Amino acid sequence: MSQCSRLTKAGKSCGRHSVFWQGVTALADPKACHNHLSGDERAVLAAHREAEQAAWADALALDPSCWSWPWPIPDGPDWERLLVWHHGRCAICGAAADLLQDHDHRTGLVRGYLCTGCNTREGHYGDAALFVKYRQRPPAVILGVSIRYVHPVTGQPARPMLESPSELWEDAATDGIGL
Repeated sequence: MSQCSRLTKAGKSCGRHSVFWQGVTALADPKACHNHLSGDERAVLAAHREAEQAAWADALALDPSCWSWPWPIPDGPDWERLLVWHHGRCAICGAAADLLQDHDHRTGLVRGYLCTGCNTREGHYGDAALFVKYRQRPPAVILGVSIRYVHPVTGQPARPMLESPSELWEDAATDGIGL
């Protein structure tokens, strides 16, 4: 991350983190923190962010990218078939990127591979149609594979959550006694 290249009122270098300007080309000096943006720069940044949000809203209504991937499905062990079929692409957006293995926390089974952005967004926008569709028919379901998720740090296989925390209290000892 770059630092602000503008000067403070005292004439010293600001040194704060600069605003992230990816995709914004209408600025002469992209190395400014929020405190040092001019009114025009703030307007350009706001317009850019609004356009990004509109594009993301449109993308949330689409089908997952993996639904349009070509067949045939490769032969081999389940994990190899899933990896080969992904071909380095995110199952949701289709971008060629470093991928993370996505899994269903309820079942402990791998669903597919996602880029960091989609994996993060899936947590924030989980009720959006795009992510609901992905969870209903992820790559593992399309390929008919069943792979237990293994935690990358501990090496322990994920165990299925048989009950949700709310279900644990449904048969509580205090039910029906007015508490």
